[in-house]
Amino acid sequence: MCGIAGLIRNRNYHTEAYDVSSVLESLYHRGPDAKGHSKYLIKNIEVIFFHTRLAIIDLDERSNQPFKDNNLELIFNGEIYNFIHLRNELEELGMSFVTKSDTEVIAKSYLLWGTNCFKRFEGMWALSILDKRNNTLVISRDRFGEKPLYVYQDKGLLSFSSEINTLREISNLKVSFNENKIKEYLVNGYKSINNDRKTFINNIKEFSKSSYEVIKLDNNMELVERKKYWKLEYKPEKISKEDAIEKAKDLLINSLKIRLESDVPMAFCLSGGIDSSIITSIAVKELKKEITTFSLIDSDERYDESNEINKIVRDLNCNSHMVSTTKNNFLENLISQNKGRSCPVATISYYIHNFLSREMKKNGFKVAISGTGADELFTGYYDHYNYWLSLFKNDKNIEDLLMEWKKGYGSFVRNPVLKNPKCFFENKSRLDHVFLNREMFQDFLYEPITIDKNFIEEGGDILRERMLKELFYETVPVMLSEDDSNSMINSIENRSPFLDSSLAKFLFTIPSKLMISNGYAKSILRDIGKNIIHEDIRTLKFKKGFNASINSLLDKKSNKVKERILSSGPIFDIVKKHKVEEMLKGDLESNSMSKFMFSFLSCKFFMESYT
Repeated sequence: MCGIAGLIRNRNYHTEAYDVSSVLESLYHRGPDAKGHSKYLIKNIEVIFFHTRLAIIDLDERSNQPFKDNNLELIFNGEIYNFIHLRNELEELGMSFVTKSDTEVIAKSYLLWGTNCFKRFEGMWALSILDKRNNTLVISRDRFGEKPLYVYQDKGLLSFSSEINTLREISNLKVSFNENKIKEYLVNGYKSINNDRKTFINNIKEFSKSSYEVIKLDNNMELVERKKYWKLEYKPEKISKEDAIEKAKDLLINSLKIRLESDVPMAFCLSGGIDSSIITSIAVKELKKEITTFSLIDSDERYDESNEINKIVRDLNCNSHMVSTTKNNFLENLISQNKGRSCPVATISYYIHNFLSREMKKNGFKVAISGTGADELFTGYYDHYNYWLSLFKNDKNIEDLLMEWKKGYGSFVRNPVLKNPKCFFENKSRLDHVFLNREMFQDFLYEPITIDKNFIEEGGDILRERMLKELFYETVPVMLSEDDSNSMINSIENRSPFLDSSLAKFLFTIPSKLMISNGYAKSILRDIGKNIIHEDIRTLKFKKGFNASINSLLDKKSNKVKERILSSGPIFDIVKKHKVEEMLKGDLESNSMSKFMFSFLSCKFFMESYT
């Protein structure tokens, strides 16, 4: 895991100075173990690579970057988990190696297979390869977008980096805010901010996930190829529930096994739910690992999972660290977390998640394992059950299925739309359960945004359409961005075993009707967990996760706190100050109001950090 940046420019147009030490310093937290840069000139085209290293695999300096191999130069952020398998294959084909790193495996794979190598990688990455044999530059990003890569382009200039702050350093870029993106986030919430490649900063875009580009380094810096090398689709096949469970279990165990390859200490994020519980339990009971877990504890009983966490810890007999939420220094911490980021801290969950990463760093860990992606792959959200029920609306057993829901998941639902199990029977494309109270939040803006009434296509399997949108646009991209930000600011690498391409592809061949059964969502995952995870956790039907209430964090009684919230700043060019003042006097207990207040605060401090 590392920090990367690249500057490619035509010197006929761009000769502005940049400070190498400042560029590398902006990436230091992403890679405090080594740093390097290189420069290459092709006629008038200048290529500069920057790299800071967080050493995880092959700690020797021979694996530092930029990495040179047979007229290739490479910078890489991430991990190729199947690198040992690929290395063995490459050695059988005559390749020899001088390191034990996955970085060299990338270089050798590209030398042999060209851009087809990306299809062979199982892992997370953002990388660039300078191919001096034909003067081309290749840029690629992993399938799910686990590793960030931001791009800025101008005439005769292309720059990219793991961090937007670094783009400012190397591109002399003046920041202006994408106000429409800020409004979307405030009104529609975090699920609306990744429907395109635009970021919260104008003229900076995300590099597309599951894709690569090839650029010819001539005077025109011509883009000669842009390709999406992987796409996940729902293609159901005939399979029994038993066979589906067995194969999914094998794939999940293998995914975790290859993600536990490391030359440094690693820890597990543990909530009281099934996702993190099954990963930790597989590590201990199937892979025979000794593990350490880190958990968040909130005083709000709606989010307190200490009872469930303690059951898992006792069952696994593992080392455990508990981190409690607190109101102390909430605004100061939020201000600090929002400095120089690519976007505001998205949710309260990820504000408090940062304290887990801090605690891991204090205890000497450099790799964290998390359960990101399980909900979107196995049906983990309350609305998934409602979507699933709609698939059976004309089934003769529908009343029995509705009763199962009522006795199980339905008894825990707080969302007013989802309290009706038939809410998607007639209108599958409705999303008012996702965007609660957005008309009310529009009134906080001086210039309201146009609200798209339909974020989902009609036709097809509605459950899988929603899950795919969550995987690639709505929830997982936000989680991955926050996982990366929180981990890397503490020089920790985050790994997500559920985001395995083979596992995801197989799960999207299982017929939707098998994904929920006997009143349980995540039926496949629960059955995988039989005799592996604590039975009380395996059979839980309510969902909490890493979360907290704004009331657990914000001291509204403090005049100092209220003054800081209402202090002048660019956010009040967009949001009406008197509406926020009224909100502070009111009740923030509801989930919707809690989320909005946090979104407002995060946006305010994010914008102030750039001014």
